[in-house]
Amino acid sequence: LEYVLGEFGAEKKVAAIKSLRNNFQSKVDQALKSLNKTKLLVFVDNLDRCDPVECLDFLDHVSHFLKTKDVIFLIAADYQVIEDGIKHRYGEKTRINAGNYLEKIFDLTIKVPDVDPKGFTNLLYLRIQSMTTDADLAANLGNGINNLLLTAEVFRSDITSNPRKWFKLIGKLIFSMHMA
Repeated sequence: LEYVLGEFGAEKKVAAIKSLRNNFQSKVDQALKSLNKTKLLVFVDNLDRCDPVECLDFLDHVSHFLKTKDVIFLIAADYQVIEDGIKHRYGEKTRINAGNYLEKIFDLTIKVPDVDPKGFTNLLYLRIQSMTTDADLAANLGNGINNLLLTAEVFRSDITSNPRKWFKLIGKLIFSMHMA
């Protein structure tokens, strides 16, 4: 969008954005009709893997399309990445925060609660059982993960709140134990 609009003046930018929105709406209408569907769900994930400023740029650009009829956008974003992008873009002393910023873009925001360690441990045990048929290996990994969880809590590591890190760790442990 920035590339397309980069050399335009303000009036031409507004007209170009309106044209892009109309074109997008037309494409959505055609797709829904050909698929015999009534809604299109656009799911965006992994914004936390983007540079914080690029994450803000993406949200700024996609905000032009959020009101498209029959389209639902579900965007998963790490609050801290957005907060970091705001501080980088507007300076450390800005009054803008992630909550205010997101409120202007989205109709509804939902904060996913922190992971409950006990429930998460149960989820990990289920994942281990689904990844190996070796009962002894599963039991050893379960005990090891319980010890890792306790260690992570002692050192206040963020691994306890990030399921992706745990699942990667489990995969590596299973692989290395099978190779031993």
